[in-house]
Amino acid sequence: MQCNDSILPQQMRGVVKVSGYRGRGKTSFLIGADRPSNIAFLDFEHKGAGFHSQLNFGFYCDMVAGTSGPLELFHKVNRVIDELPQDKFPVVILDNGSPLELALSAGARLDLGNLCQEYDINYKNAISGSFGGVKPVVNFFISNFICSRLFGKGVQMIGVTHHISSRWGSGGPIPNKKRVKGYDRWMELAILSLVIVDQGDHPPIPSAMVEKEQLSVLQFNEEKGEYEQQIRCLPVRLPRCTFPAIKEYLAHPADLQNPAPGEAIVQSEFDIFSERLDREQIALMRLSLESEQRKARESASAELELEDAKTKQVRELLAVSPPMSLPAIAREAGMTVPQILKIKGGM
Repeated sequence: MQCNDSILPQQMRGVVKVSGYRGRGKTSFLIGADRPSNIAFLDFEHKGAGFHSQLNFGFYCDMVAGTSGPLELFHKVNRVIDELPQDKFPVVILDNGSPLELALSAGARLDLGNLCQEYDINYKNAISGSFGGVKPVVNFFISNFICSRLFGKGVQMIGVTHHISSRWGSGGPIPNKKRVKGYDRWMELAILSLVIVDQGDHPPIPSAMVEKEQLSVLQFNEEKGEYEQQIRCLPVRLPRCTFPAIKEYLAHPADLQNPAPGEAIVQSEFDIFSERLDREQIALMRLSLESEQRKARESASAELELEDAKTKQVRELLAVSPPMSLPAIAREAGMTVPQILKIKGGM
């Protein structure tokens, strides 16, 4: 079976990783890679059905439907890739990568000993969760179980999406700091990695930071007997993150020395994903820590005051005439008999 005329640029041969906030256009961007009939859409979070109802993809599968957990999903992924027609779909979209990674982690545990031996991974670390646990095995699964098999089916571009989450420090979430979800292997395999920013320059069209780009065309000059110098095609930031915009950059590479409006790094966008903390964030973290410490002190003080009040109440009840029984005093004070005896012994 052959695919219909593909509009996928020839440079887009490999993994394209797209990350960012929810609802900012990650999936829509990947759908723009080719004609709907040339796309196999593997939906790992139930949201692709709406796109499919409008566009009628060449292949669509709700991957989590009919599965009750990561292991069943692993077996379904294996079955779907096996049954994918040969040379039919230039583009496969995996939306999103996190449930798939959980499935691969469950699958890795089925034969962990042999897999660790095959990939030269410390089995004790993998089984105990130390030093990454099964993550190294999952990274190999991403390469071999997913990507290599899809490329063997004639797929030219694998698009995978990931959400972002808060970055955490020892004291909790770090203010205004985010990290991109997903295993390292996606980035290692990627020919293009984008992070969709929160606010685009031309809404509803998204803008994106370019994390990684390997789209330059390598050519050999027969007259000079050497390779032509490779030129980066994309700017460090895409003011319009769409495939038509990328095709334009592929035909006319960006001038990195003189970036057009929206093509330069926006420091506030970049800082959100950098590991460096500025003074304001450190100050906010310090204030948060001081607030928690103050609450703990206030809580301890309130508990001490309550304890003092109960002790006073018990002493008054012990002094009444005629005397009350210890169980009666305990009920009245909301305490246990051993607690009452302890207070009585200290009188």
